[in-house]
Amino acid sequence: MKIVELVNSLEVGGTERLVVDLARSFTSKGHEVTVVCLRGGGALERPLHDAGIAVAKLQKGEGPSFGALRQFARLLREGRVDVVHSHNPLVHHYAVAGGRLAGTAVVVNTIHGLGNLDTKIGLKEVLYSGMSWLSSAIVAVCPMAYREFKRRGVIPARRLVAINNGIPLESFVTVTPRAADSTTVFGIVGRLVPVKDHRTLLQAFQTVLTSHPTCRLEILGDGPERDALEQQAQSLGIARHVIFRGYSSDVPAFLRGIDVSVLCSVSEGLPLGVLESMAAGLPIVGTDVGGMRDLIEGAQCGWLTPAGDPHALAQAMMRAVEVEPQERRAMGVRARAHVISDYSLERMTDQYDALFRRLAAR
Repeated sequence: MKIVELVNSLEVGGTERLVVDLARSFTSKGHEVTVVCLRGGGALERPLHDAGIAVAKLQKGEGPSFGALRQFARLLREGRVDVVHSHNPLVHHYAVAGGRLAGTAVVVNTIHGLGNLDTKIGLKEVLYSGMSWLSSAIVAVCPMAYREFKRRGVIPARRLVAINNGIPLESFVTVTPRAADSTTVFGIVGRLVPVKDHRTLLQAFQTVLTSHPTCRLEILGDGPERDALEQQAQSLGIARHVIFRGYSSDVPAFLRGIDVSVLCSVSEGLPLGVLESMAAGLPIVGTDVGGMRDLIEGAQCGWLTPAGDPHALAQAMMRAVEVEPQERRAMGVRARAHVISDYSLERMTDQYDALFRRLAAR
């Protein structure tokens, strides 16, 4: 099949990383894939170019762009594309309109997090609902998101399906746990943006240090919140215990140096950073958002806390410090087995492949 993956850009983010992995996986299975950026490209263009996958950038500016739509429809028509696969509501109306103009048979959207649609119905939700009716299918990235979107009613139930996010396992399942010592190292992977709520994590970690002063917190990722977070760490008096690593594509190397992985987001779908941490054999402290409950309870590999609650998060982190090392290790073993079973890139690719073929056959 000829498949177009449509994203807003290829700047570093969980959705964009998944698109890169999926495009490479589709290509390895013999499909012809093009990744189209509605706006510009970004740092994640490089792995696509290295894999020989074409990247097209429509350079859309602010507001609606009929020029970008015509350009996209022409790309679909001239390439005789079989499937348009868009990611999140932000770009999906271009996928639907371009697909209709080009006569593309299958148009599918994946919505990667609950926060991409507001709980109150506004113009964005009305537009996305209309586009969903004109789509072949809408994919939720975990069973919890499927249930929630079905309950809200914005997406027609007959269009909605669930496919778990997946990750390339090879570089994570070979990670060996850090040797136990007197220090417990917490780590978090993700962009430094408000929805990830690192501010609550820093408040919680200040509390952790009052009882466990040898702990350390390492933060992998970059973003617009970095300066404010570094200043917050200084003002809380914890800066010497907090290391901002910045952005790195070598996530496995980062995970080798930590004992417990943390997620403190206020909204998620099925976070790739947590899947990667579990595949690396780490226990998880995470907020009860998106598919986190299914992950942590399904694998019995950690502790859930309410979002935005620094006291509850601190209590969970302290329980992670105080648990026996062998139990923490057992949690990591269960976490790894759970991800290998249900959240591999190969499994996700096969399910998208089957969905696309089924829809095309109609």
